[in-house]
Order: sequence, then C-alpha cells, then structure tokens
Amino acid sequence: AVLAGLHVHATFFVLVDRVLRYPELLSAMVAGGHEIGLHGLTHDARLTVLSPKAGAANLREALAVLLANDVPPVRWYRPPFGVTSPRLHAAVRGAGLELAWCSVRTLDGVPIGEDALRARCRAVVGTDIVLLHEGPGPTTRLLDEIVAEWDARGIRASTVSEVLEG
Repeated sequence: AVLAGLHVHATFFVLVDRVLRYPELLSAMVAGGHEIGLHGLTHDARLTVLSPKAGAANLREALAVLLANDVPPVRWYRPPFGVTSPRLHAAVRGAGLELAWCSVRTLDGVPIGEDALRARCRAVVGTDIVLLHEGPGPTTRLLDEIVAEWDARGIRASTVSEVLEG
C-alpha cells in the first residue's frame, strides 16, 4: 500500500510458507503490479547443501504453489541470508530460475535504527539493487522519505528486472 501511494513498483521475494498463511498479501502484490520473486519454501539455507536435483525439485515445488496462486511467471530466486554454493546455483538453473542478489544490504532485516537505515539508503546509486524488508522495523515507516530522497537524486525505484535489463 505504501508503494502504491508512491507510484513505485518493486520485486517482492516471497516465502511459500508465508504465502500459504497470508495469500491476500500475495494477491495485493500482484494486483499492485509488483514483480514476484521466490525466496524459498521456508526461510532456511539448506538448498546450499542439497544435491542440485533435490534443490531444483524444492524450488519447482515452491514455484508450483506460487503459480497456483495466480502469480505471473517467476524469474528470480533470492536465497535466504544470501547464502550460496555451487549446488545452489545448479539447483536454481535446474528450476529454470535466475539467482538475484543485491548490491546494497540495508541490514533492515534485523533491528536497525532509523538514522542507520537512512544512511545506507543515501549511499544508493542508480544501478543498485537495494534489499529492504517489510515488517516491524523502520523501513515501511521511512519508505516515503527514502523514495523522495532517491527521486531528488534522479534514482527511480523499480523492479529487479527493470534494473538488470536497463
């Protein structure tokens, strides 16, 4: 809702266990024109040690749930905690996905002060992919300020696909 008010689209990397618990949030993201990426069935890093075949099966299972919830085709996978391995890379390819990561970690997935978040967001340049989290931290509360600051510097908030495809 905050992004809609700012006329901004983003990529939301979703966890399937949360999609099953809160399908209305996924529907709102899709209806809002946001890009949907996969973050996993759950928030764990086990795909880094599974065989590529088992990892790809895990990702395909997650994709099937998303597609059953009327999500447009999903292109991107962002691994929990940013943990990768050669096995994970092979699993992602095997599931027909591409690995996405960020160039700026705001560290807002853990308790962070407003000033620290502002400082990390002020360091952003136009080609950055910025990792922000929704939730109880200051991000949602400061999002209008962050986007306004980027706009003032000529940086347009957009989806991962828009950033990477230029």
